[in-house]
Amino acid sequence: MLLRDERITLAEAVHAFTLGSAYVNHLEEETGFIEVGKRADLIVVNRNLFDHPSEGIAGAKVELTLVEGDRVYASGSSA
Repeated sequence: MLLRDERITLAEAVHAFTLGSAYVNHLEEETGFIEVGKRADLIVVNRNLFDHPSEGIAGAKVELTLVEGDRVYASGSSA
């Protein structure tokens, strides 16, 4: 269990799981953030996570998932 002073912010967590993951996997030239020419590996959720208390993040629903630009999941469809 983490202590209160070991917690990170939502912004730090998003950075760690996007740019940070790309960096440690030596993929920062291919992925890590949305930019023309980079692979589109991303999800779209039904609300802005930064507009809600962190305790409610688990309640966010994934609406769309793209892997290398291809739709692999879309809420309400068979992708």
